Amino acid sequence: MGLLEEYFKGKTFIVSGVGRGQGLATLRLLAGMEANVIALSRSGSLDVEFSQKEKERIKFFKVDASSEQDVKGFAQKISDYRNKISGIVSNAGIWEPADEKLSSPENMEKFFRSNTMSQYNILYHILPFLGDNGSAIIIGASRNLFGGNHSAYTVSKFALEEVTRSFASEYFHKGVRVNSILPGGVSKDDNFGKIYPFNFPKKDGPIESLQIAYISSFLLSPRSSAINGQCITADKGMGLS
Repeated sequence: MGLLEEYFKGKTFIVSGVGRGQGLATLRLLAGMEANVIALSRSGSLDVEFSQKEKERIKFFKVDASSEQDVKGFAQKISDYRNKISGIVSNAGIWEPADEKLSSPENMEKFFRSNTMSQYNILYHILPFLGDNGSAIIIGASRNLFGGNHSAYTVSKFALEEVTRSFASEYFHKGVRVNSILPGGVSKDDNFGKIYPFNFPKKDGPIESLQIAYISSFLLSPRSSAINGQCITADKGMGLS
């Protein structure tokens, strides 16, 4: 076991949006490094086969992060964990293929509630549980993903960058760091080529969920202690092509 893995062993982390993709990859990576993971999903369970080792490390909670009442209720359930949580990876949100209808005020409200308020609710109510040197990560989206007919999604994701900086400033003197990762298109989507018509480097192909999980693990660890209040783009240079 390496130095990074040693850091995670026995510590407790909260990961939201674990139903698939980056959230699920982060959940499994942390559990694989023998961390204890409190996993949040709308269903409270996953139709995924876990190893016995993973099962021993993961505790599921049914939480709709877009509902402040749900998140407050969850915070009450884990009251014994105050100052015992080492980190948070907030990965809640929704995405839909671009369409002119998605720019409507009605959809703006839907995306803002699911993509922005869900992350805000988690940080507002759960950051106080982090102990000294704790680290929180918001999963946003690369600015290079955004195009026409998707104003609602774009605004909801851009807002997360200010959520990151605001909470980082608020918790700076409390010894807690807050950063965000802004991934490009991630290959969890079945129709990836149709959804993201970008020129990814042919050698590597699209971004894998596990790659984002590795970045999360670095930002959760003391090795990234000099990084705070930053929004880190991880899109393999999509905007360079």
